[in-house]
Amino acid sequence: ETTGYIPPFSLMRVLKSIYGLTEAPRLWYLRAREIYEECGYTELKMSKSTFVLVGSDDVTHSICNLHVDDGFLVGDVQSTTFQQAFEKMKTKFSVKEWTDLRAQTHKYLGVYTWQNSDGSITESMEKYIEEIEPIKVKRGDPEERDLDPAETKAFRSLVMKLRWPAQKLLTQVLYGVSALAQKVNEAKVKHVKEINRLVKVAKE
Repeated sequence: ETTGYIPPFSLMRVLKSIYGLTEAPRLWYLRAREIYEECGYTELKMSKSTFVLVGSDDVTHSICNLHVDDGFLVGDVQSTTFQQAFEKMKTKFSVKEWTDLRAQTHKYLGVYTWQNSDGSITESMEKYIEEIEPIKVKRGDPEERDLDPAETKAFRSLVMKLRWPAQKLLTQVLYGVSALAQKVNEAKVKHVKEINRLVKVAKE
């Protein structure tokens, strides 16, 4: 029986996974913003978690975007302003690996990005979309049958996987995916068939 009060130094058994405190994402964002400001970056008021490095010449030397604990940084490698900020940044962040887009393709939030010889940058979600697999449906399975918990989990996962590219570039399936996202908790076999159809359209 619990009284709602846990005495200090109590030893308790954890029944489910614990990934961090509810305020951890907010604290991480505040700390990251503080570090970027120390390195000379300014956060855009109209686009939170996007930071720009503007030099004394009023020229933008670098831009960085954060998504949770992933970051995408671009900068003018010929710029002393950027080089100094980057070196300082490396002493502040414990980054496992820096990927140079000039040397290899980088996957960031499902988007494959690489830099061309002329300096331009190309983004593609083609491989991400190719890897999305439809859910198998048994022949003759009644369309009005409610999904069991395992099937619902698979349906939710597929909807979320397709929703990301739909929001970025597949406008032809965006409405359908968004409508199915509203049906996750009451999904039926017919909804699985519909998301499978949208996956097929996305791959065309």
